Amino acid sequence: IDARHVIVSQSLAGLLWGLFSGQHLVVIRTTIPVVIYTRILYTISDNWGENGSFFYTFYAMAGLSNSFFLIMYGVSGVSNIMAYCSRSTEEIVGFLISIAFIVDSVKYLSSEFVLHYCFSGAE
Repeated sequence: IDARHVIVSQSLAGLLWGLFSGQHLVVIRTTIPVVIYTRILYTISDNWGENGSFFYTFYAMAGLSNSFFLIMYGVSGVSNIMAYCSRSTEEIVGFLISIAFIVDSVKYLSSEFVLHYCFSGAE
């Protein structure tokens, strides 16, 4: 999924949300943990399947299994555990997410540097 597909899907989902939910001012967009999760699923499916054709099936099955667990959590009242989470827990998760993006950007910059600025010998 490239940026164009994400923008189109978010636009359509936002329009449908605004039409059917009665809350037209809510902004629906992809958050950073969802982007990291999707990237990990894509990497796993790209290594596992041929030509990325496995990604959509893998993504759908991950969504279905997550929805099953969310329904089970809602029915059993597991959300009461959130009372024990503090603000520092959320900050730690945000810090780890920012480190993940910093590592990805440094990997990209180093590969571009090796590709364009490192030469094997004097010419």
